[in-house]
Amino acid sequence: YVPSTRLFLLLYPLKKLYGIPIILSIQGAILKEMEIMPEFSKFRDQWICFPIYKLIKLIRILEMKLSATLADEVIAISKAIKEELISVGIKPSKINLIYYAIDTEQFIRNEEKRIELRKLFGVEKGDFIINYTARLSKDAPTKLWSAKALISTVSFLPSDIQTRIKILFVGGGDGVNQLREMAFQNRLEEKSVFIGIVPP
Repeated sequence: YVPSTRLFLLLYPLKKLYGIPIILSIQGAILKEMEIMPEFSKFRDQWICFPIYKLIKLIRILEMKLSATLADEVIAISKAIKEELISVGIKPSKINLIYYAIDTEQFIRNEEKRIELRKLFGVEKGDFIINYTARLSKDAPTKLWSAKALISTVSFLPSDIQTRIKILFVGGGDGVNQLREMAFQNRLEEKSVFIGIVPP
């Protein structure tokens, strides 16, 4: 089981040498992410750098196509990822759509606990909760851009809608203080709750 196209290409010689089947798991819509991630903006938005962006995109496509073609099986964790793989020429029959799962015996609705937690985190009756669960680290795959985009988006909402929103950030990492500062700058510190890492 290999959760990365680059890691797959490094491990492929072992597959050939020992005959070990390899399952490749694609956990992000790579091409779609390139279209929206801030670190690619200087390449996307400046005509002089656009050829570099196109070259990086082509390399990513070749990397994805080669890895998926050589793998014994491919797992996509969302329909968007499956569609992206098909768009670069991977046969649909080779792609297994398997969503992230939860233990439904462990995670069950408990109304008493729900009321207790809402009170603990200052969630009023009628509040609309946006839950953001991730590793809040600058080294995480999203590099905090999606968490920052969430804060920015809520800051643009009309005040009557903002008053009914609570953002719960679940997770820890070296980016928490940066997100706290951004929430403060956007006057959303009372609307942003940083819960931290929740043990299993």
